Amino acid sequence: ALERDYLKAQLDRTIADARDLFPDHALRLDLDAYAARPVSFHVAARPASSSRPASDLLLVVLHLAKLEPEDDFCPLLNAQQGGFCANASASYKPADYRRLVAFVRAKLRRHKAAIDAAVRDHQHRQPKDPT
Repeated sequence: ALERDYLKAQLDRTIADARDLFPDHALRLDLDAYAARPVSFHVAARPASSSRPASDLLLVVLHLAKLEPEDDFCPLLNAQQGGFCANASASYKPADYRRLVAFVRAKLRRHKAAIDAAVRDHQHRQPKDPT
């Protein structure tokens, strides 16, 4: 089973990457949502002092863990155990690559409606750009 500390380390890495990409946004991520949901949604708020309209970013996190009965593979557990998904791996064998792509594709397809709804809802809550 995935250890909560390992999930926390993965979330910390995700937060660090997002903060590097969007340094002027206050990023809030929910570890419980990240650890328990196949897809979680998090908001990165633009500071009110910004010269641009105060629109927030929506961060959609597709969890790479086996959280659903339909999942036949767990990339995070594979990485935790030093398998081909570990960050230190330099390359994938074709079969490993296909397995990882199939996992992500199936998860995206299963949750496409929820992702679409979250993006639409987020867009409706943003201020209109006057330009």
